[in-house]
Amino acid sequence: MLVDQKTETEKIIEGCRHNNRKAQKALYDLYCDAMFTTVYRILNHRDDAHDVLQEAFIEVFKHIRSFRGDSTVGAWIKTIVVRKALLKIRKTKPTDQLDENGYDVPVEFPDDLTGEYLE
Repeated sequence: MLVDQKTETEKIIEGCRHNNRKAQKALYDLYCDAMFTTVYRILNHRDDAHDVLQEAFIEVFKHIRSFRGDSTVGAWIKTIVVRKALLKIRKTKPTDQLDENGYDVPVEFPDDLTGEYLE
C-alpha cells in the first residue's frame, strides 16, 4: 500500500500550478495574515498594505511555477511581498512642492529681519 507522501502545502502549491482556484484561495488563506502584517509594518498604511498584498498574491499565482522549493513557500511569498512594498515606497516617494511654473516657491522675508530675530 503506497501512502501519498506530499504534505498539504505541497498539494496546495501543485494545485496553484494548475490554476486551481480553490488551491489559490487555500494558499492565500494560509499566508494572508502573516503577509499583511509584514507589508503593514513596512508601509504603515492600511489601504496601501491591502493593495500591495493583492498585487503580491497576483504575482505569486502568476509565477508559482518558478517556485523551486529551495526555501519554504512562505519565505518565497514574503520576498515577493517585501519587494512589492519597497516598490510602492519608491513610487510614492514625496517630492518637494513646486509652483505651477516648476520653480521652487520663493520664501519672502520681512525687510526688518535681523540676526537677533533669527536666533
